[in-house]
Amino acid sequence: MNAEIYRKCVRYAKDAPDGETPTLIICTEEANGYAAWRSSYEDATRLIQWSSNRDEILERGVTEALKEIQEAKRQTMERHDAEKKQPA
Repeated sequence: MNAEIYRKCVRYAKDAPDGETPTLIICTEEANGYAAWRSSYEDATRLIQWSSNRDEILERGVTEALKEIQEAKRQTMERHDAEKKQPA
């Protein structure tokens, strides 16, 4: 990965399976194009998309970040609902 043009933390380290590795969506400018990456405990660093179009990569990065955030919120709500249903 070369020069970062966008970075969003979508899951903090405290919420990660290992408790140490945050999940990040990163967009970079490379020598011959642009890349969107997902960095996490589960995948290490994985290429999401490659393009010669900067705007396309930024849009993909933001879309992926929003999708990850919405999924994390859904999981949090499910956990919260399950905890409320537990007998005292």
